[in-house]
Amino acid sequence: MCQAGGGGPRTVRACEHSGVPVSLDCSSGTIHITAALYGRKQHGLCPGPVYTTDCESSRSLSTVKSKCDGHSTCSVQASNSLFGDPCQGTVKYLEVTYQCEVNVALSKKATQSSLLRSEYPAERAVDGNTGTILYPRQQCTHTDLEYEPWWKVNLGDTYVISHVTVINRGDCCGERLRNFMVRVGPHGDFRENTPCGDIYSETPSEGETIDVRCEEPISGRWVSVQLIGREDYLSLCEVQVFSGTDRSCSRLPEVEHGMFEVSSSDSTVGRVVCNDGYRVLGNPVLRCDMTGHWGGALPRCIVHDCGKPKQLKNGARLGSGHAVEYNCNKGYLMVAGDGVRTCQSNGVWSGEHPVCKKADCPQLPKAEGRLRVLGSQLITGSMVRFVCPPGYDLHGPTTSTCGTNGQWSHGNDLPECDKNETEN
Repeated sequence: MCQAGGGGPRTVRACEHSGVPVSLDCSSGTIHITAALYGRKQHGLCPGPVYTTDCESSRSLSTVKSKCDGHSTCSVQASNSLFGDPCQGTVKYLEVTYQCEVNVALSKKATQSSLLRSEYPAERAVDGNTGTILYPRQQCTHTDLEYEPWWKVNLGDTYVISHVTVINRGDCCGERLRNFMVRVGPHGDFRENTPCGDIYSETPSEGETIDVRCEEPISGRWVSVQLIGREDYLSLCEVQVFSGTDRSCSRLPEVEHGMFEVSSSDSTVGRVVCNDGYRVLGNPVLRCDMTGHWGGALPRCIVHDCGKPKQLKNGARLGSGHAVEYNCNKGYLMVAGDGVRTCQSNGVWSGEHPVCKKADCPQLPKAEGRLRVLGSQLITGSMVRFVCPPGYDLHGPTTSTCGTNGQWSHGNDLPECDKNETEN
């Protein structure tokens, strides 16, 4: 089985005879099937005989929807026994496209235009109980008899709504729900909001579930159901408002002196990354919200500012901006800290401030003729080594130590390198 797509609709596919079903997973919501195909429409998928690329079972969509819609997980085998055989001899595949959705109206605050009895409040339509018996089970809402009665719910936040499911009363009077309209939008006065789909003008049956699809997904906080142009009672047993859990924020924010990167493992999480020499001011992480926008305040990239670095006592500071180099004065040695420090993204200079200490012994030359002096420390107890090139013998001590009297142990005269007379 293979799966394509990240945020938004997902597509899964399985081959006939593979023994592997298509597996649909909406652990954080429910499955809504948008398309299904059992048959074959192209080459290159699922090895085996192909006599046609224009075959499709007429039961593809209805079969998959009946098995998977409304569930959080679902598996369906690609088999003739389930869908029939639309093209004998051709190896077929099952391809399913689905959306993960969540009912964002569940347990939210609902109101209605009037109340027939206290047992039938507006909250009955968002309590998660899909039963359809008003009396005696009290599973539905009920208004008084009035012209264009209404019901509405405050979702508590803004969501992108794709469709709304309305469950009609099942014990009586199903025709009362004729000519209703669903609206979605940001306004508490629902008449200002956008219609989701057309007016439902058919006469629904008792207990019928009516799925109202918005022509395009609508962003909104309020959802309403209202009878249009009629005087009647309005009774709703459940209203489910569906928003996709697979959010997609395709437009990335522009960041001056930096860029916005989307996580490779989670397309709903992004981070501001600043260019070299800049640091993030604010929270660098943004999340894609249910409206399809990157939520939260976009942070800025500002120039690193670690303050002016300290001057070096008995030494000099070179450079400015984001990097400095320290050197001790002649006759002094760097005995602690770092000779190079850089301004870090947290606004702090790297490393430790250096310390220059007066040398205890005089500086020795690095070379004197053929003699090489190895070692650079000038403090008490430090040692240097004298070496000669190949073919020459060292006349004098091989090492010298800086003593407490400020003198080198080899004395005033350096060793010498003399040619080896025994060498041919």
